[in-house]
Amino acid sequence: MNARLPIGTPGQLLAVVPGWQNGTGLFPGWIDPASITAFSPNDPTKWANSPASLNEAVNRIAAAIATLLGTPIP
Repeated sequence: MNARLPIGTPGQLLAVVPGWQNGTGLFPGWIDPASITAFSPNDPTKWANSPASLNEAVNRIAAAIATLLGTPIP
């Protein structure tokens, strides 16, 4: 099989997406990063309160790491 990636546009991210032909399976595809907003942790017990967005989750993780390092993340 000579598989090829679908053509993306500048600014898109390569991701694993549901099958584009019959809706089954996972395949490489392109997504718009602005479309990634919701966040649902796999293990909510790791959070005092679950972040509402991916942006909030990343910022909280960065803050925790910077606190552990005692300095901003290099």
